[in-house]
Formats: sequence, structure tokens, C-alpha cells
Amino acid sequence: MFTSAGLAQTATGSILGTVSDSTGAAVSGATVTIKAMGTGTTRTVNTSASGTYSAAALVPGEYDVKSQAASCGNGDKAITVAVGGTANGDFMLKKGTADIKVEVTTESAGEVNTVQAVGEDVETAKQIEMIPLSGRNFLDLPQLSAGVQIQDGGNLDPTKQGFAGISIQGRSG
Repeated sequence: MFTSAGLAQTATGSILGTVSDSTGAAVSGATVTIKAMGTGTTRTVNTSASGTYSAAALVPGEYDVKSQAASCGNGDKAITVAVGGTANGDFMLKKGTADIKVEVTTESAGEVNTVQAVGEDVETAKQIEMIPLSGRNFLDLPQLSAGVQIQDGGNLDPTKQGFAGISIQGRSG
């Protein structure tokens, strides 16, 4: 015959909980800080992939439990831990209460040429169609690039009087 006097007893309790967002989805990687109100000691744990966390072997008493997740914000609650008991430490965090950084980028302008000191421009057909050109003169398009100018053909070659030419970086085209 067994008696309860021969069994080991515990003088501690624990907190077990799940951190979820406002839709009920589990929040993995949330930081949960458990602070004993009587002693001021703290313990920090992170939630698992399923959003759960546990803190065992806690001295019975009052605890301030805070949950923090970058995508969902913060939560705070007071929990009482009893001898041999497991207290419920579930958190339902509201989306949008955290500081969220949004970075907006445009399409890549291409690789930077670190070998040659030249400017290269490549325009797609769609970009060319969207450019507001007066009269749609094809000679106006090259002038959108750095270092390109329209010149009188006679300046480039005396036999080209009355014609227009393109000068790139001061060189005749």
C-alpha cells in the first residue's frame, strides 16, 4: 500500500501559454518576459513555431508577464502561480500596434559599371512610348541620356549641311 507521504512534492509552479494574433494564428518567435513581482527577477523565453511557450519551476506568487512580437505588437498581464499548478499565460495580440517599417523600392536601374567611367542608358519600348515628346521626333530620344546633344550636321562634316547629327560625350555620331 502506497501513501502520499512517500511521493516527492514540488514547491514550484509553472506558466504555460500560447501567443496568437487577432486572427487566431500562432505567433512564432515572440519574446515573453516573466517578472516576479515579489523579487523582481525576470526570465525571458521565446515562443516555438506553434506559438507556445512554457516557464517551469517558478516560485509561487504574482508575476507580470509581457509578450512582444514585431509583427503583432505587445501584450501584458498579471498571472498568479500556485504551488504545483500551471497558470494560463495565453496572449491574443492585436495586429498593427507595433512599429512597422515599410520599405518601398522601384525597379532596379541595372548594374553599376565599376570598370568604365561611362553612363549607359537602356530604355525599354514601353518607357519610350510613355515619354512625352513634342512631335515624336526620334532625335529627341537620345537627348534624354547624359552627354548627348543634337548638332548641325555641318559642324560634324562640311558635306552634311542641312542635316542633324548626334554628338555623344563631345564626339560625332
